[in-house]
Amino acid sequence: IFLFSFICAAQFLFAQLNTSPDMAVIAFVKNDSIQLRWAPANISFWKAGNTYGFKVERILFDQYMEPGADSLKFKTAGLINQQPLMPWPQQDERWKNLISKNKIAAFAYGTLYAKDPKATPQKKEMAFAMLMKLCDLNSELSAAHGLSITDKSFTKNEVYVYRISLYNPPKNLKYTPAVIAVNPKEISALPEITSLQVTFGDRRVELKFTTK
Repeated sequence: IFLFSFICAAQFLFAQLNTSPDMAVIAFVKNDSIQLRWAPANISFWKAGNTYGFKVERILFDQYMEPGADSLKFKTAGLINQQPLMPWPQQDERWKNLISKNKIAAFAYGTLYAKDPKATPQKKEMAFAMLMKLCDLNSELSAAHGLSITDKSFTKNEVYVYRISLYNPPKNLKYTPAVIAVNPKEISALPEITSLQVTFGDRRVELKFTTK
């Protein structure tokens, strides 16, 4: 349910230009930055992203509107990140620092690295969906999982198109990258989550958050 609502919001509110069955992307626009966050649509593609990482490319909107396939349009695209965007390593000190100030990060860390041989497929799906929702709501968590990037090298008078795809995956791995248009002049109307608390109960999860 959480993942479905995230994908619908991404496609309706943030001008995602294609309907990728593999991932959704949203944008948060501020005066001096554009933050992109994306969510794999299933556990299989999430694991692929954790293995190969993601890359983010950018072209002008006018270029995107020219005839031709996306692969041709992005052939001369600028690469926003020079290294694959991946989850922080398991022993990275940043996890300890993040968990110390955000207890929800412990759940996010456990979903990524904990091994539970007794976990049912349904439990794994629920944990994955919750993780994607938490990353959707919290910029630090999304960055820790390699599911976001902030672009500050833009001109406000231009409209950009970003493509999020896997970073050098094997050729036999078939998927559809996510593509989104962003106008830097259109500051995001939706507030960003600044703090988040999750309480797990009997067959229910309660989310509490503040915004800025």
